[in-house]
This record gives sequence, structure tokens and C-alpha cells, in this order.
Amino acid sequence: MVAVHAPAKLNLHLQVLEKRPDGFHGIVSVFQAVSLADRLELRSLKATRGVELHGSFDCPPHANTIVRAAEAWLEAARIDAGVEIRVEKRVPAGAGLGGGSSDAAAALKGLETLFGLGLGDAALSEIARGIGSDVPFFLGAARALVTGRGEILEPLEPGRSLYAVIVDPGFPIRTPEAYRVLDASRSDPEAAIPIDPPVALVKEALRLSPRDWPFRNDFLEVLSPVHPGLEAVIGRLRSRGAVLAGLSGSGSACFALYEDRAEAGRTATALSGEGLSAFSCAALARLPEPGYNSALDSAVG
Repeated sequence: MVAVHAPAKLNLHLQVLEKRPDGFHGIVSVFQAVSLADRLELRSLKATRGVELHGSFDCPPHANTIVRAAEAWLEAARIDAGVEIRVEKRVPAGAGLGGGSSDAAAALKGLETLFGLGLGDAALSEIARGIGSDVPFFLGAARALVTGRGEILEPLEPGRSLYAVIVDPGFPIRTPEAYRVLDASRSDPEAAIPIDPPVALVKEALRLSPRDWPFRNDFLEVLSPVHPGLEAVIGRLRSRGAVLAGLSGSGSACFALYEDRAEAGRTATALSGEGLSAFSCAALARLPEPGYNSALDSAVG
């Protein structure tokens, strides 16, 4: 049996650019992996073929990113065998935390360890891109500058230790819905849509103290009127001394960053006591690797 954690990610910054000819929007974003994570266990099956998935999901097995990734890997590796994958979900779905993408990447890494076969970075990245734009991130560095439609990654240094409080406001926001709302807000010909990615400015800003990061999320302004609970949660996080608070991805998860672990823990405990679903976690310096025993659980958590 091989186990691997699938960490969530936060968008420290997310700027949505023009719609591209391929139908996707360009983005400029900073992804940061955190220790809130799903856990996957993989076992090879001798008596059956294909992928057996066990866990609680919001989509049918054939549409699940884990199944799609595992099937693609088995085909690329030319392995005529079955695999059982059991998943303990902790990352909320439909929350902008990359849970499905991270699960897919974790399945790919777990399969390579389970069968002792490395397809190589190029082949693994190609499979990952075929599953989803965010999946390649979870195969690389724990922090990255993300451009293109989300598939162009530049690894970044992890920086100083940071701790996060993530709040699930209790409702999902599907990515297509978020983009529809964003596009509608830009339908006015006079609407200003950023065209040139301010990549150099983003990288320069990361050298500042987190308290001085000028980061934003373009989805927050347009989604707040539709989902008033977002600003309410972010306001509560800001009132508790966060160095940065905002929306992750296209939502619905809100987050706050702290430089003190204890302060993050107290905030999560207080918000949980107020009836919110809040988690405290740490920004990761590197992504977790698969392991064969319970020692894996000390790497993330």
C-alpha cells in the first residue's frame, strides 16, 4: 500500500485577463500549497483490472479526476493491472482550493511509487495537463507563479513561514458560474480588462513583507453581490489581524494569512465557535511525496 497527501492550494493573487481564442481566460496568479490535505491510499489489484475508487465525492466515478488520472497513467505505462484507491476527503469541493486537481496529481505520484515505474516529468506533466489546468502545479513546487490559462508554471521560493485560516462559507461556487458572472460584468465596452500580464510586478511584490502584498482576486468584486456571505467572512478574518485575507480561486473558500501559528489557531477556533467551518494550516515549503507507512502523516497536517 502507498499513501500520499493531496494538499489544497490558495491563490495569493489572481488576476483574470482576456478570453483567449481557445475559449479559456488568461490568468496571472500565485499558487501556494498548504497543509490542509486529502489522503489517498493506493493498492494494486491482481484479480481485477481498471480503477476502483472509494470515498465520498460530488461526481460519478467516470468523471472523477482521480479515476481519469489513474486510467491515463495505467495506459501510458502499459500496465495491465487494477488499482484500488481509497480517499479521505478533507478539502472542501467547489471551494477554489484545487482539491480535485491535487487528488489527480497525488494519484499520479502514488501510482509511480506503487508500481516502481517513473514515466518521466514530461510524460507525467502531459497526463496532468489533460486532466485539468491546475493539476501540473501539484507535481512541482509548493509556490508558483501561474500564467497562460493556468498551465505555465514558474516555481517560486517559499519565503517566510506563514499560517493560514481557511473558511468554507457553506456553499460551493462552480468555476463556470464564476466565469459567467465575471464575463457579464465585463460586457460593457467601457469595462477595463487587463491585457498585459503584470508578471514582473507580482514577482517584485513577493519580495515585500506579506503585510505589504498588493494582491487581489478579480472574482471577489463580481461574486460578492451574488454571494454576500463572502465579504462577511473576509471581513471577520480581516478583523482578527490577518496579514492578508481574500478569496481563493473562483471561491467559495475564504482565507487569511498569519505570521504566527498560534494566532492562526486561535482564529480558526474562534470562528468555529461562531458556527463557521474553519481550518488552520501551514503554507508548505515543498509538496509531500508518497510513502509506505504512517510516517507519511507527519509530513502534512
